[in-house]
Amino acid sequence: MNQWVRTAAEEMLSLLRKKFGADTRDITAVKQYWHNLNALLFSRLNYGRLYGGKPFCAAALERYGLIPRELAQFEAENRDIWEDSPLFSQAGREGAGDRIAELREQLLCVELSIRPDRVELRPGKAERDNTGSYYTPMELAKQIVRYALSAGQVPIRRGGGLKIADLSCGGGEFFRSAQEVLWEEYQIPPSESCGYFWGVDLDPIALQTSICQLLVHAPEERWSEIISHFRLGNPLLESGQENTAAVKSGLFALGRLYAPEMGIRPGWFPEDGFDLVLGNPPWEKIRLEERKFFLNLCPDIAGIPQKAERAAAIQELRASWPEAHAWYQALSSDYSNMCSAKFRHSLLKHSVSGELNTYALFTELSHRLTGAGGISSLIVKSTLATTPAHRRLWTSLMDCQAVYSLHLFENTGHIFPIDSRERFAVLTLTHRPNHSFRLAAGLRRPEQLLSAAGIPLTAEAVTTINPLSRMIPNVTDTERISVLLTAHRDLPLFETAYPRCRFGRLVHLTAHASQIDKTPAPGNIPIYEGKFIERYDARFSTFAGVPEEKKYAGKSSARKNEGPLGEKPLPESRYFVRRELWDRFAAQYSRPFSLCWRSLTSPTNARTTLAMILPTCPTCQSIQMLQTEDDTELLMLLGLFNSLPFDYFVRLKMPGLDLTQSVIRQIPVPDPAAYERGMVFHGREAAIKTHILSCIYALLRPEALLRPLLDRVRYLVYALPGKSPAELEELLDGLFAAAYGMDGAAFRKIQAEFPACQKKKSKQK
Repeated sequence: MNQWVRTAAEEMLSLLRKKFGADTRDITAVKQYWHNLNALLFSRLNYGRLYGGKPFCAAALERYGLIPRELAQFEAENRDIWEDSPLFSQAGREGAGDRIAELREQLLCVELSIRPDRVELRPGKAERDNTGSYYTPMELAKQIVRYALSAGQVPIRRGGGLKIADLSCGGGEFFRSAQEVLWEEYQIPPSESCGYFWGVDLDPIALQTSICQLLVHAPEERWSEIISHFRLGNPLLESGQENTAAVKSGLFALGRLYAPEMGIRPGWFPEDGFDLVLGNPPWEKIRLEERKFFLNLCPDIAGIPQKAERAAAIQELRASWPEAHAWYQALSSDYSNMCSAKFRHSLLKHSVSGELNTYALFTELSHRLTGAGGISSLIVKSTLATTPAHRRLWTSLMDCQAVYSLHLFENTGHIFPIDSRERFAVLTLTHRPNHSFRLAAGLRRPEQLLSAAGIPLTAEAVTTINPLSRMIPNVTDTERISVLLTAHRDLPLFETAYPRCRFGRLVHLTAHASQIDKTPAPGNIPIYEGKFIERYDARFSTFAGVPEEKKYAGKSSARKNEGPLGEKPLPESRYFVRRELWDRFAAQYSRPFSLCWRSLTSPTNARTTLAMILPTCPTCQSIQMLQTEDDTELLMLLGLFNSLPFDYFVRLKMPGLDLTQSVIRQIPVPDPAAYERGMVFHGREAAIKTHILSCIYALLRPEALLRPLLDRVRYLVYALPGKSPAELEELLDGLFAAAYGMDGAAFRKIQAEFPACQKKKSKQK
């Protein structure tokens, strides 16, 4: 953290403590005062950019609408404080220049921890996540500007004028980048381009910084015109009567980003639309994260993982700390309207589906606000094009041929200062028809946006790969799209090959909380969890011997069950479902055995698909399952799920961390007839199916739970004595590769995709 930021936070905290002392119960007043301190500090910095070393004059900023009258009054009422404060008295005298947005971003990582009798600072990012304040690196912003300008059809020339918008403009990185590119490549000076820009943001400090960055290049007589292009508020909300900056600043101070009063009046934008819409909108699901909210307020409540218990604790706040409860209720009310059933916006239709998501809404809004010849180019999460949750929006964009290009980036090089496993995309849309769009995947550096070759992809090709969802597979390089296209043209989908499978998820720990206990009783049954399952192992871990605090923590820890399969005890559960609820589920899933797999997994794990057969029993949402009428088919499917070739296709097509039935249904699989082909294997000639069943039988024979199932297929198999589990699994991988029709070179490529798994097998041997 920048030393200036640390010093600023500590000094503002000192001023806050002087104001409120040991009585900080009035959260609204505390948060508003903290915001005013921040707003005044950055106003002084921005004033320094505009007026050089002149003494600060709040009235000058108020006159242009750069601060509300209430902040100017706040400054006047506390002038003695500012004069005694080195931080405030010096702010703006030495221009911070382009660093102001960066300083604002860093200061957002310093959060207030408020208790009824004290206030402290702590590092955190809950508020930064809510506002989406992860500003775009300049190099990436410049590459996007260059790309969008080269892809558009708008003539760019001196004196011609452009209308460029950023609907979540933050500190103005895209505006600054566009000014540099327009000067470097088109000789349009910043003094001219400063009038090209329109912006919206719900952070008044960031918005002021973005505007002032343009004003420094313009004569003062143009300031009012430039400022008129900007709006404070939430562009996802429409409001017939737009509120004042003071009202919106107050709501922002309280984190009420989705309050109806934060809305923007329809029609603020040019009637003929924008030539370019650029930006990096927030990447957040629109929901109130209760545990995050209470982390800096009531840590005890934040530490309660069970929703029902947490709700009871929140209700107790009504008496113990009514101000905190009132603030929570106000936020809850705001978020309650941000759902598909209630949300209304005149320009948004296809992105209003399921749980609302900021980057999906911003994508549709940006596209709708571009003119007939305009173009939008946004940084979004890759999941907009890869996750079925966004199917309605993505397929609508493909169907109207609006997609110009999709560049999929990996954050392994830390383009953004977030998790290196994060994936994002630059999505470029136009209103002119694009029969095919350019797809490039696995990009890691900003300059690859312009240099990556990519491949042309049509909506028909996407449908071939994912006919049910019509989403882009979550590939990490462009070549794998070609691999998938070939596989899908040559092989049937799981949905087609196994139409009689019945999928399900059973007990939900939250939805069925009233029917779930934490202790065993005569009227309940233990619940199996995903943690208990590994490949061919239903006894992988257990909660036996795990302390209560770890057993029921937000991220619970189970203990690995050591030993060979036949010697390990059954897992000890931590939850138990009432028998009457389970009997209702059991009536719908009547087969004695189910194929179960871990739902929560990742394409970056050693293996992605972890499956085992269980006697049909209560399982929670961390397990997905299927049933089929044919016992032999069930065992074959177990082998298929755990095979390297199947896992490889799952990795290519799994959009997130949840291996759902929709993913399974769209995986290419061997034609069932391929299993009947004869081959010599281990010195024995038989059908591939016989070889596979023999290996699976040998693997599962120690599992007592499955003996009734194994006894029914015993006549179909031959003995494989002396083979270790690792050797049997390796044999199965080769057999399924043969069923898929893969030659040795193709199979070796797939093996290379699982280095951790191959290393583990070598050690086991």
